[in-house]
Order: sequence, then C-alpha cells, then structure tokens
Amino acid sequence: MDDIRAAIMRVPPVTRYFLGVTLLLSFCMTYGIISPYSLLLDWTAVFQGQVWRIVTTFFFVGPFSMPFLFGMMMIYYTISSIEEYFGRDKQADLGTMLVFNALVGLVYAYLANDYTVMQNPFLFSIIYVWSKFVPDTQISIWGFPVQSCNLPWVLMAFHLFTGGNPFNDLIGVATGHTYYYLKNILPDSYGYDLLKTPKLMHSLVTKLN
Repeated sequence: MDDIRAAIMRVPPVTRYFLGVTLLLSFCMTYGIISPYSLLLDWTAVFQGQVWRIVTTFFFVGPFSMPFLFGMMMIYYTISSIEEYFGRDKQADLGTMLVFNALVGLVYAYLANDYTVMQNPFLFSIIYVWSKFVPDTQISIWGFPVQSCNLPWVLMAFHLFTGGNPFNDLIGVATGHTYYYLKNILPDSYGYDLLKTPKLMHSLVTKLN
C-alpha cells in the first residue's frame, strides 16, 4: 500500500486531483450509483437548479471501458505537461488558466451548439496553450515525430480523418488562443494586462498544498 500511495503522490497535484475526480465519477457511473445523464451539460437542467452539471461535464469520460482508459491517459498527459511547464511556484497561475479555459469554453460551446460533454474541448484548449508556451519540443505521435507547436493541428487532422467532431477541437483552439492572447500577446504588444491571477486562487492553492 505504501508503494501505491507513493506512486500516486508522485503524480503532480493538479493532475492527481483531476484524475481522482474523473475516476470517482466513472466508478459511480459504472456501478449505477450515479446516472451518466445527470452529469452531462444540459443548460435547461442547469437553469432549473442542477448547477453541478457545469462542473461535472469537464470530468466526464463515461463508465469503465477502453474509451475511459484512453481518456484517463489523455488527461494525465495533457494536464501533467502544462503543470510541468508552470511548475510548483506558479500553481495559482495554472489554476487561473484552467478556470478561465473552462468558463470561456462553455461560452464558445454554447454559441456554437449544445455540447453535453466539455472534457475534449477543455483538454484541447490546454494542449493548444502548452504548444504555444513550449513550441520547440520534439514529441512522437503514434511513432511519427511532431514538433510541439504543430501538435494541435496534427491531432485535429487525426480526429477529422478518423470521423471525429472537428468542432470539439476548434472550440478548444478558440479557447486556448483567447487565453494566450490575453496572457501574452495583449500585454506584450499593447501593454494591457487583463488576465491576472486573483488572490483567491493563491489562497486556494496554499490550502490545497
């Protein structure tokens, strides 16, 4: 048990919490404790008081299955990569980015169409931001070398050619670029720093650590 606990604690904290919530919800769905339909984003239900759907839609990968395993691997790779970039000294900035991308993604998804699962656009927005912050890393996708700055477009092409929904990726790109523009381009080019990490986020990170 100590070895298992040590392995879990080696996972970066934000990644660990995200994986833990996702695993818990999938466990409850698999064994009939929670209906999957109660976790999906449904704006009619949200306006009727089921506000938790705004949060649970980002942790939804379905019950235990092969797609669940693939989803968990994507969560680990995506969030741990951006968490490694920010480091432990900037976890509040990371938390701000995650909350910002979630909220902006909800707005874009609402404008584009009715989306019930927001996890894929959310993860794609993080991949986009990471590719902007770390553009020169060489990675391998299914054995093919890809430069990190091209990763979002390679994944989008793969999803398109395998029958996936390109609008999930486009919402992620739009969300991620909105964050990157406000955080980097706007301050550097025009001197406006509109996206600052609130003190509340610093306090929350301190308590969680």
